[in-house]
Amino acid sequence: MVPLASMACVRETVRVVDRLWRDEAFLAAQHAALNACHHRLAADPTAEEVISGLYRQTLARIEAEDEALGALPAQAEGGSAPRTNAHHDIEA
Repeated sequence: MVPLASMACVRETVRVVDRLWRDEAFLAAQHAALNACHHRLAADPTAEEVISGLYRQTLARIEAEDEALGALPAQAEGGSAPRTNAHHDIEA
């Protein structure tokens, strides 16, 4: 991290970049730390994996409720709008 103040930020950034160019041990340590962070991040599940599981669970719950409730009676001509799943309380 670098300081918030503009000139101090520039000075610290230049100092770190210069050290990366001149100090092989520092460069190697930063490289290893960056790779470790990348591997930890890559091991986390993706948003798609997390959300897909939640959607599947929610859909299964809704389908089970619908099955338990049974089919609604058919609407007469000119009746209310088609049935939707809006009546369900979906919990994350």
